[in-house]
This record gives sequence, structure tokens and C-alpha cells, in this order.
Amino acid sequence: MHPLSPLMSTNLILLFHIVPSATWFASTLKKVGQLSSFISIEDIESYYHDRDRNFNNCCHVCFDDGEISVYANAFLVLKETNIPAPVFVSPRIVKEGCNYWFQELRHIRKKLGDGPVKRQISDMLGCNH
Repeated sequence: MHPLSPLMSTNLILLFHIVPSATWFASTLKKVGQLSSFISIEDIESYYHDRDRNFNNCCHVCFDDGEISVYANAFLVLKETNIPAPVFVSPRIVKEGCNYWFQELRHIRKKLGDGPVKRQISDMLGCNH
């Protein structure tokens, strides 16, 4: 039981874009699971449609963008722990096989550093350097 649950709702939604490693992800879920029960998207839908249960000490895990690390580092952990988690994927990214803007930015920053990126953004926004 979460130590604050007698005073307030202690529900969480953990939204991930990237999962750095399976070990990190498993450790994170283990720590969160010590204070929370994992719930599915169906549980949340049922609450909003039917109001048939109250949530406290619950956690919903989900993933945005469908980045490859979700499959490489999270999928087996979720399967082994039986924790439900939806993955929201952009059909355009799958269809065209292109990167998301933040992945492109990561590559550019790695190659050029932050200076040129900041200058370009400043120029585009009409800000002084």
C-alpha cells in the first residue's frame, strides 16, 4: 500500500517513449509494483464508462510512438510479468519506414552538438543568439 493512499489518490500513468534497457525497465516496474497494482486500458475504460470500481494505488503502463526499444527492451519484461501495456504507433512511421522527428534530432545533436541546433532554432524563432 502506498504511504499516501489514506490521504489522496495515488494512481500513476507511466508513459514511455524509449526504454533504455530491459534491466532498467524490469527494475522500474518492480519498484513501482511494490506500491501499485498494474491495470489495463480496459480497466480504465470500464471505470470511465461504468464507474464500477475505484482506483487507488494503481498504475497503467503505456508506450508512445512505438520506438524499437519498446520491443527490444520492454516486450519480454511485460510478457514475463504479465503487465498489460498498450503501444501507440504512428501508421505513417510504419508505412514509410522513417524516423520520428525526435529521433532525427537525436542523431543531429550527436553528430553536430547542441550549438548548431540551438542557433537554427533561434534563427527560426527570430531570437538573438
